[in-house]
Amino acid sequence: MADVLEISRYGTLLDSRPAGSYNGVVDDLRTGHIPHAVHAHSTELIAPDGLLRSPTELRKWFLSRRAIGGHEVGAYCGGGVSSSLLVFAGTLLGQRVGLFVGSWSAWERDPSLPVEQGSVLSRSAAVDTDCV
Repeated sequence: MADVLEISRYGTLLDSRPAGSYNGVVDDLRTGHIPHAVHAHSTELIAPDGLLRSPTELRKWFLSRRAIGGHEVGAYCGGGVSSSLLVFAGTLLGQRVGLFVGSWSAWERDPSLPVEQGSVLSRSAAVDTDCV
């Protein structure tokens, strides 16, 4: 789990769950997201016709979350399923995206691990110097 925290601090950790899950519930301190994770709901990768978005759209989506470049990128969701779409889409773009298989379900069960709540602004690709 230490590796996941390191990616969230020094790379980009994508949380592919819906905004409500990512933000958490104020009265429940074990809801929310892994600290510094960027909200990246996996359904945004699907076009209105039900197919995966174009490579150009996918690249813009990943760039807007600072998830393209030479730094480490990881992804998680509630149980390891929806985040696999981020791994797949990243692969199509030539971007390695690691999968945190334990996902939120493992993280939130461990009271020693930190949890962050609320909406956090996505990182801007405009300030990223290693994007290609």
